[in-house]
Amino acid sequence: MDNHNHTNHPDASHITSTARTIDTNSPKKPLMPKRAKQGIMIFVAVLLIAGLLAGGVYLFTQSKTNQKNTLSNKSVYDEAIKSYNSFPGVSNLSTQDRAKLDAEIKPQYLAGYVTGFGPNANEIEGAKFLLGPSPAQVTISGYINSIIASKKELALKEGYYQGYILYFWYGRTISNRAEGEIIENYGDPKALESDKSYAKSKADDILQKLQQGKLDAKTVAEELSKDKRLALNDEANGSMFFSTSTEEPSSSDSDGRLESVNNVLKKQTKPGISGIGVITADPGIPRSGLKKDVGYFVIYLEDALVGQGSIDIYDQQLKIAKGMLR
Repeated sequence: MDNHNHTNHPDASHITSTARTIDTNSPKKPLMPKRAKQGIMIFVAVLLIAGLLAGGVYLFTQSKTNQKNTLSNKSVYDEAIKSYNSFPGVSNLSTQDRAKLDAEIKPQYLAGYVTGFGPNANEIEGAKFLLGPSPAQVTISGYINSIIASKKELALKEGYYQGYILYFWYGRTISNRAEGEIIENYGDPKALESDKSYAKSKADDILQKLQQGKLDAKTVAEELSKDKRLALNDEANGSMFFSTSTEEPSSSDSDGRLESVNNVLKKQTKPGISGIGVITADPGIPRSGLKKDVGYFVIYLEDALVGQGSIDIYDQQLKIAKGMLR
């Protein structure tokens, strides 16, 4: 079971990622400032939800690998226990402190593991640095509790989302350019059409393979980051893992991609894979004030925790966990 254990990293307007700082060798500013890109990840999740637009362009299909299971399933329960036992600092506790930790947080951790309310791989990895090498029992339980509480709060507001946003840019020859800047084939309609055709064929192929389970989203994101043709003139591809956070994005920094993605996320209430969406933005620096279609995107949504219903499922699993730990 592949459950919330990816290493890498909208309101749902608030997404965060370990890969949110875009690396570029160009002296020109990236299409969006770092602050805005942080907001994107969160916004992206929200956008995914909001996106069932007319004609079903952004229709999500349920992914078998994303369907939630239950702690009543022994293999799932065993995986949850293994995750808990390996959480940073747990194995270093004294017998007495471990007993206290188990009483305080173990059922909640197991329920969070299977429902998505618990720490994801990024948050588990982050605990190693945030909590230190030998955290106290109260520190560990406080960290886990804060994550679960935060995701519950988000679920009742704009929703909590996590997954991958996959970009297929084709706008490198039509992005904004600074005075005197030289961009190969700039303004050439044939070059644009060729890039657009390439991006669409890649998006179609990857979407089909994701739906068939022949590819995993993490691998796709890594491969897309290496394809220079699917990048913009002034920024890397940017495909990445995202998760909702409470961080507020800066609307003044939005170039349009946030809206494009969030229009998909906002209405998504279950994990799944989106259809192919279009990024409409005012790309590059300086801003022109005009938006244009500059790329495609696909969202691979692992978790969508929306509303009281999602919390009810967590509570059901919590009851199961407590019963199995007696």
